Amino acid sequence: MPFRDCGGITEWGGIVVDEFGKTNVPGVYSPGDAASQMHQAIAAASRGALVAAVINSNLNTEAWGKKG
Repeated sequence: MPFRDCGGITEWGGIVVDEFGKTNVPGVYSPGDAASQMHQAIAAASRGALVAAVINSNLNTEAWGKKG
């Protein structure tokens, strides 16, 4: 799936996401510097950790059928 199908590309070439790294396609996320203008390893790792936690929460919600 091309990135442009995941919610679009910003004017600077990044992937459009919400504050949790979600694109407008269910189940498709973009962590790290692909969705940020801050191209630094530490910032990408931090953002990746946040998005991983969101994905984990979403998978648990889906598996257990409840939000929390």
